[in-house]
Amino acid sequence: MNAGELAASAVNLLLTSASTGVGTGVAELVRARLVATSQGQQVLDGVAQQTPGSVTAMRELITQVINSDPDFAARLQQAVAAAPRDQNAGRDTNYINVSGTMRRSQITVGPVTVNNTRGTRIALAVAAASAVVVLTLGGYGAIQLIDGDGTAPPADSTDPGGAAGVQGNPQEPTETGAGAPAGAPGAFPMPEGAWLVTVAYNVEDEYTRDYGFVSYVPETGEAITSPLVMHDEGMDWEPEPLGVSADLQTVLRSVELNDEERASGAIPLYSLADGSEQAVDLRGIINNAQIQPLQVIFDGTDPDILHVGCADGSVWRVNITAETASRSAETITSAELGRLNSWSFAEDGSGRIVGSEDPDDESDLPGADQLDYRETGQLPDLPGAGAEVQTDDGTVWAFGVDTSSSATMLRGYRLPAGADTWELTELSSPISLEQGGESSRVRFARPALAP
Repeated sequence: MNAGELAASAVNLLLTSASTGVGTGVAELVRARLVATSQGQQVLDGVAQQTPGSVTAMRELITQVINSDPDFAARLQQAVAAAPRDQNAGRDTNYINVSGTMRRSQITVGPVTVNNTRGTRIALAVAAASAVVVLTLGGYGAIQLIDGDGTAPPADSTDPGGAAGVQGNPQEPTETGAGAPAGAPGAFPMPEGAWLVTVAYNVEDEYTRDYGFVSYVPETGEAITSPLVMHDEGMDWEPEPLGVSADLQTVLRSVELNDEERASGAIPLYSLADGSEQAVDLRGIINNAQIQPLQVIFDGTDPDILHVGCADGSVWRVNITAETASRSAETITSAELGRLNSWSFAEDGSGRIVGSEDPDDESDLPGADQLDYRETGQLPDLPGAGAEVQTDDGTVWAFGVDTSSSATMLRGYRLPAGADTWELTELSSPISLEQGGESSRVRFARPALAP
């Protein structure tokens, strides 16, 4: 790992440490070194004031220090190498989050929310310098303090090239766009042009694997890893495109409920922002202690809505924010209920039931047609990538995991409508997968809907 790669990895750890607990040692080491010089303090002040280009200045300064101070370089490399092994830390760590793309009105520090003013940002930066704890910054909230221009530094890398049918330009370190996450304080960052990419990794056999979730902007390479990790030891976790809310903030364990969930009537939901779990009490919401949910999906356009099909044939539209529900005109016939895999929800997330009398579902999620094997078989070959999705403009996108360097990264590929050659997009900044992300592959990807 050269000096530029080491500096980029250090800054990337700063972006994820609050939600994962990984990288706090790196944060302490870097902060202590920067505050010791006037130039370093100037860089920190620029970051606190959200000066454009501040993350580049920080990365360049860290690179200079690495090149001039072998002892610091050795300690930093050791801290960066040790960070991924700290897998149990940080589950309950407080984090800093700055809200809103347009308003940027508040900063949340653990349970405390304050106004997002210049004075507040500087005060928080000073507190970080003295207490160091604030350096457990993570997700996109922290980027507003560590990188005021809203960018994420990719590792220095070059396009390995050589992939058949792929056009690409040599990769150069770039400063990614200044988009901020949409949504309320604490939201998982989904900047403009972002995709939610779900990665299956540590695949041991047909039934054992982990799932991670990454916000990835193919045009810039900006990538942020969610702290949520799904450990699957028997196909109990099966994330699906319809199992993700329309705002790409919340996921279901699976669209098919297990025996325990059916018996209790409780539907678990998981936050991509902090990995927390909440349960939707369907029985309490509809005031029916006997109801047994069988399948559940998120609505294709409304992030607050779940569609739930139940064992008595009823279908419910549940508002998880208001905790209200209304019965749908859709029903599941007794014949369909009596046969395994004889019904499902339509792929557009409308809540329509697709049963044995209508087996072919040609509907698609808004903006994201998840291509099946018949459709992908007609595309140009693309070794090492998958999860092909066609967007409304006719462009086909595909994604793969790149482990050719010391870091795990995502690669995006684009096939414009009518083209016969894949185009390579920006290699992502390093993503954080527990245990290094061995045997990784992309399960599915969904683009963020236009506001």
